[in-house]
Amino acid sequence: MIKLNSIVTDSATGMKGIVDMLHIEIGGEQTYRFQPADLNPKTKEPVDYVWAKEQRLVGGEQISMPNLPLSVLGTEVEDIGTGFCGTAISLAVHSTGCVHFNVQAKGKTDEGNAIKVQNFSILRLKGKAIKKLSEDEAAKERAAKPSPGHHSMPPRMG
Repeated sequence: MIKLNSIVTDSATGMKGIVDMLHIEIGGEQTYRFQPADLNPKTKEPVDYVWAKEQRLVGGEQISMPNLPLSVLGTEVEDIGTGFCGTAISLAVHSTGCVHFNVQAKGKTDEGNAIKVQNFSILRLKGKAIKKLSEDEAAKERAAKPSPGHHSMPPRMG
């Protein structure tokens, strides 16, 4: 895998930037969030990021895949803060090391739409496949791998 925060070039656009997130789907498909190293000249904000497969990204330090809780994918989980329950359908590893899961609840809204996918830090989830941490272990994990204040996930694929 490409080490997060590595500088790479997107071979499709020719733009240089960094990879700052790895997203893994329930079936194992991996996508990186690539943030081009440019600012929008009108807003002075970073330009939009791009989701790209590793094969499209050139450069960057290659490292071994870290030990991720992939066994949680496809299992039922519950957010301890809200009680939201569903299936862990994908995970994201942020550049800080924090791991988040996208959770899809069964059912639909009164309007007939699927219930919106929700995103939670693994530290907020419980489930059979999630190792329960003591308060001390959880505090150490939060300090070592802080959750980003704002994040995004790739669009939900079929």
